[in-house]
Amino acid sequence: MMRLVSVRHLTVLALATIVSATLAQDLTIQMELGVDRKDRPIIITEITDAAGEPARRRQVDYYFIPDFFPNRGGRLHGSHPVYLGSATTNLIGAAEFRYTPPYSGTALFEARVEGSRDLAGGSAQLEAEVLLEESPVPELEPVPLAAIRRPLEIGILSTVIGVWLFLLLLTLTTIRRINRLGRGVTG
Repeated sequence: MMRLVSVRHLTVLALATIVSATLAQDLTIQMELGVDRKDRPIIITEITDAAGEPARRRQVDYYFIPDFFPNRGGRLHGSHPVYLGSATTNLIGAAEFRYTPPYSGTALFEARVEGSRDLAGGSAQLEAEVLLEESPVPELEPVPLAAIRRPLEIGILSTVIGVWLFLLLLTLTTIRRINRLGRGVTG
């Protein structure tokens, strides 16, 4: 189990594409990382149109762009985004998506919005520095053996009897084979 220690924003890149000047308005996409009430990381995406009005009930698809060489200073050219899931914007044009990156380091996320007749589509990328820490193994309370004394005794006794029966059968089988071989050679 991994636990999020900290998230720090590095850069936010927003790219909006205009579908058609007569049919669609420009789109503004803003992304940021945060944590919810249970300290789980969330990606918050806010979408507004050219007039600054929130884009309500728009589906936002989230992608993680993997960094194949995190210690060599850069992403592999042509790294394919990994689809994470989607969320829908609420009345104030914000969508929240919960996701914990698989490793510490620089993480690149992308949010994509499909265009419609009245609003252009677009995408935005968010690069963040993520630090994950392994959760310690929880310490278990010791259970007194007296509470499970009978089942433990029965289990040990069954194991001992089973091993003795196996060894007895193996010994008798070996003796029988030796006797057969001995009879065949002398007789």
